[in-house]
Amino acid sequence: SYCDVRVMPAMNVCQLPDGISFETGAAMMLKGLTAQYLLKRCKPVEGLEKGDFVLFHAAAGGVGLIACQWAKALGVKLIGTVSSPEKAALAKRMGAWATIDYTKENFVERVKELTGGRGADVIYDPVGGDVFDESVRCIAWGARLLIIGFLAGGLWLRDGGTRRWLLAAWLAYFIGCFAKEFCLTLPLALGLWWR
Repeated sequence: SYCDVRVMPAMNVCQLPDGISFETGAAMMLKGLTAQYLLKRCKPVEGLEKGDFVLFHAAAGGVGLIACQWAKALGVKLIGTVSSPEKAALAKRMGAWATIDYTKENFVERVKELTGGRGADVIYDPVGGDVFDESVRCIAWGARLLIIGFLAGGLWLRDGGTRRWLLAAWLAYFIGCFAKEFCLTLPLALGLWWR
């Protein structure tokens, strides 16, 4: 809105340290909350455990760099895809367990190599397009592939096979992330619908 001052409930705000501007704080909170949601909520049903493999595309981006740090703190092995040696060094410095420069390496083969042929337990894909198509080839059995963006274009415009994968990925995301809420609210929803 167009105002200089707003009154907000204390639970909806946080105090920024002196060295952080409001603009940086706003960006940090958005990207940080996204990383938190992805690593702590959108995970395999049994949860991410130390030593699990996570493939994070665009690991040198804002959300990816926070995810690198968070995954390292959790003991999760984050494999980040990047597009240059400089971005690979940055992601590694921020905590990525391994990086793959997809302009020089086939990330599917490299993920399989790094995971001993198992594949990633969770794949976070903010890119879409061909990256999504290839990601389904390096995912572990029973794992999750979460679409979190469409930098390379919308998946719905692609061939029928990809549309089926998109639907499957969306259903896996929905069921995995919201199963508890869905199960708790379904009886209420059905009860209201039957009236």
